[in-house]
Amino acid sequence: MNVRRAWEKKNMKLYHYTFRLFVIILCLFIISCENTNTDKNAAQTNLANDQSNKIDELQKKYNELNKQQSDLKKDYQKLKFEHKNLLIQKKDLEAWSNNLVESYGPSIWYFGVYEKPIFYKHSKGNTIQDIISELNTLLKKDGIPTVILDKIDKNVAYVRISDDEYLTQRMGSSGANSYLKVVIYSLASLKNIDCVYFDFDTGAHAKPGKYCNY
Repeated sequence: MNVRRAWEKKNMKLYHYTFRLFVIILCLFIISCENTNTDKNAAQTNLANDQSNKIDELQKKYNELNKQQSDLKKDYQKLKFEHKNLLIQKKDLEAWSNNLVESYGPSIWYFGVYEKPIFYKHSKGNTIQDIISELNTLLKKDGIPTVILDKIDKNVAYVRISDDEYLTQRMGSSGANSYLKVVIYSLASLKNIDCVYFDFDTGAHAKPGKYCNY
């Protein structure tokens, strides 16, 4: 009897010990699950926040690009409008120049500050020979090639230059262009001359051909 009671007592202690151990393990498992869920939820929250931040950044960049595109469209329309106005002004200026030249009658036009020549003086004569003679006097004085008249055909004056190489290679693009305009303005101041045909060898700064616009 004593042995049996001792054995039952021993088993009871073992049962209590096993039960306590089970309860402890169960609690640890529950805590572990809660921590895992907490970590998982935290990770999901962080991921969601990161995605939200990236979406916000992309939206911000998208808005900035939209604004830049809108600004570029406005600038383009503005430049387009200004370009159109400049073309109108250029056309009006050309018409004004033509009328101005015609209003002076036979006259000598010479180099100005810019590429367009300026009125220098009224010609003493009314023929193209008079114009060329007076113009050549100024050109020789400044050491610039003179103009040689070949013929006049259908309101076009055909001319040559005394020194092609000087005009096309040594006066620069601006200087050569100004020279041609000086000749055109002066000769076209005559009513019977509308255009000037230049006959010379093509160079770096000027090319031959028929010039009619001022």
